[in-house]
Amino acid sequence: MARIQYASIVSEVSGSIGTATFQKSLYGNTLRSKPNPRKSSSIAQQYCRNLMMQLHQAWAALSDDQRRQWNQFVSFSSARINRDKSVLLTGHALFLKYNFFRLLSGLTVLSDFSYISIESFPLPEGIGTDGICAEIYYDTPFDGDLIWAVVKFSAPMKPSLSFTPSGLRYMYSNWTGISLSVLSFTQSYLDAFGAYPSVGQTVHFSSTFFSMLAPILSQEITGKFVVIAP
Repeated sequence: MARIQYASIVSEVSGSIGTATFQKSLYGNTLRSKPNPRKSSSIAQQYCRNLMMQLHQAWAALSDDQRRQWNQFVSFSSARINRDKSVLLTGHALFLKYNFFRLLSGLTVLSDFSYISIESFPLPEGIGTDGICAEIYYDTPFDGDLIWAVVKFSAPMKPSLSFTPSGLRYMYSNWTGISLSVLSFTQSYLDAFGAYPSVGQTVHFSSTFFSMLAPILSQEITGKFVVIAP
């Protein structure tokens, strides 16, 4: 760590350059080395990184006309970035986000698509277990040939805790292509947490639907449910 004395021309510096970062504290201005971030290497995170590598390769393999189609579809669907709803996604970002959900659901990458719209998506209304499975229930049946959901669950949490995305894990459910209002994540929940939640415990969740025919995503619904018996 080195202390810095500014002159009249340069009175203040902030930010980072390479592996060094400027900091200001009660003891003056300093220049210190940035700590090397620890790269997580859990099986689930490695799996997600591998999916993203596949998607970057798939985007690079698209023709100019196909990329133009993705860029133009953003205006049709009004897909926006999460941190600022006034900013539209790029075609590249939409391709990655949408197809990531497809790969998580055991589907293939969608390169070409139809211009369709979806008026509404089902809403999650409960989580249940009977000791041999974990399920999420939706308020209306949906056609698995048209839409599908990507869901994340947490381990049991204290009822008093507000919802937090920390600790959520993707639940993998094979695409079935049938009309249903319940998705079961029997093996995924066991793989993630080692045991099912008990009836009466509180579980945090998120649910996002996507169209099977076009790069349309629902709003992510998050919250917490008290586990019920099926």
